[in-house]
Amino acid sequence: MHLPVALHPEFDSFDVDLDRLLSSKLMLQDAVVTPDVVTEAEMVKSMGL
Repeated sequence: MHLPVALHPEFDSFDVDLDRLLSSKLMLQDAVVTPDVVTEAEMVKSMGL
C-alpha cells in the first residue's frame, strides 16, 4: 500500500508535531514522576530557583 505525502519546506505535518509533543510529555513525565520521596528543597533546587 502506498500513501502519497506532501511536505512543506517550512511547516511540519500534524503527525510530526504530535510525535514531538508526545515525546516531550514523556520526558517531562520521567523528570517529574519519581518513586522516591522528594523534599521541597530538592524540588526548588531542581527547578533552579
